[in-house]
Amino acid sequence: MIDLLIDQEAVREGLVTSNQLWKFYDVAHGYCSSDFFDKCPHRIACAKSEFYIPKELARAQMIEGKANMLG
Repeated sequence: MIDLLIDQEAVREGLVTSNQLWKFYDVAHGYCSSDFFDKCPHRIACAKSEFYIPKELARAQMIEGKANMLG
């Protein structure tokens, strides 16, 4: 089971029809904003998807990991 987060303000303001992101699937380390999440070919490798939005903590860990690899 996956948690679904909905930007209620975007829904109330009618931004749902204006290609604004408003629905996000919580994939632990980030969010998936794809309308076709259940059929996504990237479900295991979310970071490769254009719909992937890293959580702030995950973003910091990725930057730190990259710095350690280069250093």
